Amino acid sequence: MEKVMRILHIFDDYGTPGERALAGQGSVPTVVYYLAKYMAEKHDITVLERDFRALPKEEFIDGIRYVRIGAKKLPKAPYELIKSASGLLKLLRDGFDVARKIIKFLDEEDFDVIHVHFPFASSVLVNLRK
Repeated sequence: MEKVMRILHIFDDYGTPGERALAGQGSVPTVVYYLAKYMAEKHDITVLERDFRALPKEEFIDGIRYVRIGAKKLPKAPYELIKSASGLLKLLRDGFDVARKIIKFLDEEDFDVIHVHFPFASSVLVNLRK
């Protein structure tokens, strides 16, 4: 069966230990995984996520293409970082770095739908890109 659309899910766990876009890895990663798995039945699905764990840069799991961009693990969770000016600066710097890598990826790939699963600065830049 021919796939109908190319759909990208962008998931950023901000360096939370163990969280990747797979079932049982936390609430948001589990939602991303099941959305992607369900959609993969009829569509070409890619999940773009950060990699600080030395995982393969690209792999297929349950019909889902996972692509990982290199990014540093944050020293604390975002809600902890924003409590200080220096932490907020680290979070913003990280967001711009991740956004730059996402934009580079989007320049090389073409998707019909992009579903972003994170709320901070990087998502604003991704939206501005398109």
